[in-house]
Amino acid sequence: MGINNVGKTSYETDPAQNLNEALIQFVTAYDNLQALIYNSHSFSDELKMAMYRPICLDDQCRMFISLYEIGVVYFPQKGKYGVDKKKLEDAFLSRPDDLTKLFIGDNGLLPRLCEIVPAFLESDVDLQEDIYTLAMRFLNECRRLMVMF
Repeated sequence: MGINNVGKTSYETDPAQNLNEALIQFVTAYDNLQALIYNSHSFSDELKMAMYRPICLDDQCRMFISLYEIGVVYFPQKGKYGVDKKKLEDAFLSRPDDLTKLFIGDNGLLPRLCEIVPAFLESDVDLQEDIYTLAMRFLNECRRLMVMF
């Protein structure tokens, strides 16, 4: 796959109007990267684990939240995430503090992704250009979503 065939993310082409849109664009960037590295790169599993991992909501870890609970669901047969927009909107309205912890809390999803993606990019000196480009685009979506919170 040549670099010209790799689609640009919304981060590069369209500003997100709200958190819902930014989250959908983040999911799309993740799916694009995973489609390219799935079964061909060990980073694929690390990335999946970071996305699937539930986040602790309290100090004793008695309550958790995950992407699934807010309507961001992985479909293994398709190899992609789907977003239930209504469930996502409801979560933003009814659980804003929990979503903040899920995405940008101390052990949140986005800080973890912003840690592992650059480490991946720096660790592989022979990284294919299209993988590098999609990983950077996903990282940009992560950073944009962090700023929006």
